Amino acid sequence: AASKAAGPSRARSPERRAPASARAASARAPRIRTTPDCPDPSAGRGPQLRRKESLPVRPSACGSRAVVQRAPRPAGQGSAISKPSAQGQKPVGALPGTAAPGCPFEPTHLRLGKQVAKGGQSTICIADYKGTTVAVKRPLPDLHPQWAKSMLQAAKLQQRINHPLVLQVLHVDEGADPHIVLEYVENGDAGMHYPRGLKPVLQWQLARDVAEALLVLHEMSPPIVHRDVKCSNAMITKNWRAKLGDFDMALEVPEPITGGDFGTPGFAAPELLRGAKYNQMVDVFSFGSLLYELTHGAPPFWEHVNEEDKKDRHAWRKTVAELTTQGLRPPMKTDRSCAAAQILISDCWAQDPTDRPSMRQVVDRLEAMKLDFIGFRPA
Repeated sequence: AASKAAGPSRARSPERRAPASARAASARAPRIRTTPDCPDPSAGRGPQLRRKESLPVRPSACGSRAVVQRAPRPAGQGSAISKPSAQGQKPVGALPGTAAPGCPFEPTHLRLGKQVAKGGQSTICIADYKGTTVAVKRPLPDLHPQWAKSMLQAAKLQQRINHPLVLQVLHVDEGADPHIVLEYVENGDAGMHYPRGLKPVLQWQLARDVAEALLVLHEMSPPIVHRDVKCSNAMITKNWRAKLGDFDMALEVPEPITGGDFGTPGFAAPELLRGAKYNQMVDVFSFGSLLYELTHGAPPFWEHVNEEDKKDRHAWRKTVAELTTQGLRPPMKTDRSCAAAQILISDCWAQDPTDRPSMRQVVDRLEAMKLDFIGFRPA
């Protein structure tokens, strides 16, 4: 499902900063493009929130800023979304993590802009809400009603999570024009950036952010399981922090459940692929794959599946699922990350979910290895 809104400009390396005068001018500039060309759909969304080889053997108050919450709408009344002009567009502001009482979301103030992304289940448009740039996600018109309903339910689940490292859902409309209003982040997703090579300090920070976001989900009552953790679902803010997004497959798991073949090849845990009982430990497995992506610059198994299978999505899923359920994992290259990171990846990839660390342990281990991780110099 499409879940990434395009940013207005190409992401800038965090090590290079423009002069203060240039940054100030940029802050006053409009965030929505009005050119006929569609922006790069891989460029992301979002303001910051304010708050609280060969395969190896098995291994606030209402004010000028937008303060929003889901608001009840009279039965049968559709959403009112008007087309904007680009005049008077304000730059992205910081959205509070929670809505102030008496400040409901007002659909009449949502002004829709250009479509910037389209996936198999949804489209993404840039929009303006009271001077703040937001993203609007809509199920495709021909999407099966049950899938559309599940998408909206997942968004309502995400809306309950008030944390700066989880992408904020501002409004869910289940009326005649169903849509989800999301915060907008500027630097796309982590999957856009790792192929070009991220410095170890940034690899560590993004991994640490996603790990903490997952810890928040897993410590809720009942726990929330994301089920689709990967770099392309880690949205990057202008300050190069990660926010976990795309909750289309997320659900509450009060106790182990069984399900179908969910997730992405190389990221889905073996018990998920087999249709066996599972719990939040499937996210730990996927986090190991995300950390592999960040440090190795490619998804798991990418270098070990033939080119023909890569072109065929069904063949790719089948091949990687078979390797995963057999207990095989892609080899790790010693010149890509520190030993502690490789051991953590391997532990997250344990075939038996009871052998995997909890997300609390993952966060603690990332903290403990920070100096080794950021001090590592890839060959």
